[in-house]
Amino acid sequence: MGTYLLRRSLGIPPLLLSASVVIFLLLRFSPGDPAEVILAQSGEYAVDKETVAQLRREWGLDLSLPAQYGRWLGQVARGDFGRSFSTSRPVSELLVERLPATLQLTVGALLVALVVATPLGILSAVRSGGLLDGFCRLIALAGVSMPGFWLGLLLIWTFSVRLGWFPAIGSGTFRHLVLPTVALAAGVAATQTRLIRASLLEVLGQPYVDVARAKGLAERIVIVRHCLRNALIPAITALALSVGGLLGGAAVIETVFAYPGLGKLAVDSIGSRDYPVIQAYVLLMTLVFVFSSLLVDAAYSVLDPRIRLGARAQ
Repeated sequence: MGTYLLRRSLGIPPLLLSASVVIFLLLRFSPGDPAEVILAQSGEYAVDKETVAQLRREWGLDLSLPAQYGRWLGQVARGDFGRSFSTSRPVSELLVERLPATLQLTVGALLVALVVATPLGILSAVRSGGLLDGFCRLIALAGVSMPGFWLGLLLIWTFSVRLGWFPAIGSGTFRHLVLPTVALAAGVAATQTRLIRASLLEVLGQPYVDVARAKGLAERIVIVRHCLRNALIPAITALALSVGGLLGGAAVIETVFAYPGLGKLAVDSIGSRDYPVIQAYVLLMTLVFVFSSLLVDAAYSVLDPRIRLGARAQ
């Protein structure tokens, strides 16, 4: 497994390089001049061309595209992501400042999804075809179908406006974290519930499960010891890969709840055409997806000893 993971790790730099080229070109070909947009947002609507040209020179936007990319790539290779066009602060400083809030939200959403989905998926599979199964499937369908921003607005209207139990926006306390965590976790929990149910139903029909029952083992022992380990492999795959999706979805949720995380920073930067922040954010998300995939591969060999990563088929 170590050799396989090493080979996969060697592919990370070319992947990051490709992602950097794509995001760089997409930003440069998108409409809107960062200098004009930021000056307009600052309230200076009557801006002469000389002021705009001066800003473009300061930010290196007057250079050719290859020169701009080479300059930025050289900075990134030295660990310098540049300075934000909007605030003139180092981009790395902005990312480090916002990262803890997003990690709290993402980890909380993963835990909520896991705590909710595992028992619901097991109960739905064990009681397949019954009333409880129908209820669990209905909840899972609602979670998969409902957009995160719409669920967030419903949670705000219900628990903040009507009941006044939780604050609608901001951060700083545990109560600020509850509603955005639930909104972010709903889709993942619903997907996990359906995966666990489907996988467990498939495993329950295997011959070795019938043998375990014929030995007189209690149903609880059969489920926990003989079924769950195999049934959880697809669910763990989806859960690990959902980390990147949660970080991406956090941009929407953080915007709805005005939660000061990386996602909110990215959305604000897109609105102001803050190229350095957007480029750094995309590279960070790419890294998260890549390492999530590596963790899935490692988890495969732990959960199922029959899997040997990197082994050639005979």
